[in-house]
Amino acid sequence: MMTQASSKPIYQRHLVRNCLIRILFILMLCMTIGYGLFNYQNLQKISAIKQLQDDKLSIAVSLLDRELGSLENLLTMLYNSPSLKKQAVNPSTPEYNKIKERFANIGQASQYISQIRWIDMSGQEKVRLDFHQDNYQIIRDDKLQNKNSRYYIQQGILVPAPHIYISPV
Repeated sequence: MMTQASSKPIYQRHLVRNCLIRILFILMLCMTIGYGLFNYQNLQKISAIKQLQDDKLSIAVSLLDRELGSLENLLTMLYNSPSLKKQAVNPSTPEYNKIKERFANIGQASQYISQIRWIDMSGQEKVRLDFHQDNYQIIRDDKLQNKNSRYYIQQGILVPAPHIYISPV
């Protein structure tokens, strides 16, 4: 037979055990909810960052399309220029330097142009200007290079005039 004094510690042990189990359950539930909220907040932040990146990428693509369109228009204008065609026939004429001046004006008008080259059908540079911020440098004739081995020259020569070849960046 069990006495009341001996049953009290057993009852207290069961009570303590049941309380500990409930506390552990509540802690696990709180940790699970906290982890879920943490992940939800992180996903919201990541989603906002992705949206910002998509917006910036869309703006960059628009700017690139606009700039390439402007360059295509400019190249078409140069192609159709009778004075440029006349000067291209005989580079030993004094008007030949006007080509360099015209290229300098074009290059300074756009912050995205780093070089302008006039390359003949054999791949030989005839004129090259390098642009650095607000300055430009006309490359001397003895420093001009043959670019025939470059893929962009080989591909560009295959494109019939007046179409424009834009090499992959």
